[in-house]
Amino acid sequence: MLDTLYRRAVVPKAIFAVVLVFGGATVAWAWWASHQPFAGCAIEDLTEGRRLALSQFSDTVKQLLTLSTTLAALGSALLLGLKQGPKLTEARRILILSSVCCFVLSTYFALFWLGRLAEIHWLECPGLVTQPFMKSMFVANTLFFALGLGLMGLIVLSAAFEKVGEDGHEPARK
Repeated sequence: MLDTLYRRAVVPKAIFAVVLVFGGATVAWAWWASHQPFAGCAIEDLTEGRRLALSQFSDTVKQLLTLSTTLAALGSALLLGLKQGPKLTEARRILILSSVCCFVLSTYFALFWLGRLAEIHWLECPGLVTQPFMKSMFVANTLFFALGLGLMGLIVLSAAFEKVGEDGHEPARK
C-alpha cells in the first residue's frame, strides 16, 4: 500500500505540500516578528562568557548557512539536470524539491538570525539573544536544515531499496 502511494508520488506530494505550508507560515511569522522592536535593555558589558556563547551560536548558524546553501545548490543542479545523479523518479524529484525548499528556508532563517545578532551587537545588549524571537529563529534554522537532511535520507533509502531487474534496471511499471 505505502509502496503504491510512493510510486504514484502521493506521499512525496503530501510532504512537499507540508513543507510549503509550514515554510510559508514560518516565513510570514518571521516577517511579522521582524517588525517588532526588541525589548529595551540597559547597555550591558559583553562578558567573556557571553562573548563565547554568542560566538558559538554565530558559528553554528554560519556552518548551517554554508551547508544549506551548498545542499540547496546541489539539489537544484540535480533537478535541472546539470549534475549527473541517480535515476530520478517523479517521487524522488518531488522529494529533492522539498529538500531544496527546506535548505533554502534554513538559509533564510540563518541570514535573518545573523542580521538580528548584528543589531544586538549594535545596541550593545547581548542579553537580547535570549528573547523568544531569537530562539525561534535559531530553532527554525536548525529544524529546516534537519528536515532537509531527513528528506535526503528518504531519497537515499528509496534508491537503496528499489527493486531492480536482472539487467540492473528498474522493472517496467504496470
